[in-house]
Amino acid sequence: MLSNRWYRRLRMDLWFPHVPLALAVGVAGALAILPTIQKFAAQYLHLDLANLVSAIHPISGNIPGLILNGVPNVVVGALQILIALGLLGRSRIAWLSAIGIALAQLLLTVHLGAATRLDGETIYILVLLASLLLARNHFSRSSLAAGTLFAVASVLVLMVYGVLGSLLLGAGFSPPITNLPAAVYFVIVTMSTVGYGDILPKSE
Repeated sequence: MLSNRWYRRLRMDLWFPHVPLALAVGVAGALAILPTIQKFAAQYLHLDLANLVSAIHPISGNIPGLILNGVPNVVVGALQILIALGLLGRSRIAWLSAIGIALAQLLLTVHLGAATRLDGETIYILVLLASLLLARNHFSRSSLAAGTLFAVASVLVLMVYGVLGSLLLGAGFSPPITNLPAAVYFVIVTMSTVGYGDILPKSE
């Protein structure tokens, strides 16, 4: 009875649990992005810009490992921040996306060897997943606008990820992917499962 009184007094039906969960998902996104940015700044911002551009040029074949390892985390983090906005509206598709992307973040953490023990980030993601699952009944709103927004955002993020990967790994294709139009063409052909076979991988 006391809890119900405080629930009404604090107007928790207007903000709980979707606002705290949205903030938690946004923080998880920031946790995924910030370490990569910090490492990149520490290792590469002291370089001349021309040297940095030549280092990531697809023909050079000398792609910094930090860039390749950091891209998945940055994409996951950016998606989590976008999903946090959807959680504020109690969107069901945002809730499902939050669970999926948190699982992806957990797998990335384990894959990159950061979860050999239960560190703070791993515990945070596990608690976030459990909280999202417990709050499933509070995210019941579904709308065509929200579904369309997440569908379009997912396709755009996938395209950006594919174009960036195609440019960074361009020397591994035959013919090499050396410019933005070729990378966009290759990604569209791949995503649409057409596969003309005019650009083929020649390396792992």
